[in-house]
Amino acid sequence: MTFSVSRACWMVGVNHYIYTGDNTDQWVFQIWDMAGSATVPLHRHTTAGGLVAGATSREPLLFKLATGITYMLSVTNVAGGRSTRDH
Repeated sequence: MTFSVSRACWMVGVNHYIYTGDNTDQWVFQIWDMAGSATVPLHRHTTAGGLVAGATSREPLLFKLATGITYMLSVTNVAGGRSTRDH
């Protein structure tokens, strides 16, 4: 998911839906600067356990977003999933 912000703000969390049958052992949340490095994220957070398949979960992420930057939020796990930003 890519997005830009119109004013400086903080990303305070990511809501994600975990499909039934997904592997809930480990998820990796990363924030990227689309004009920056393709190999080094601005922010990386790994979470393990405590996730319930077939439900929406919230992962806290405290990250300051600046204007004029297009960000990408990537969320990966073994079996996939989908996320929405919340800022």
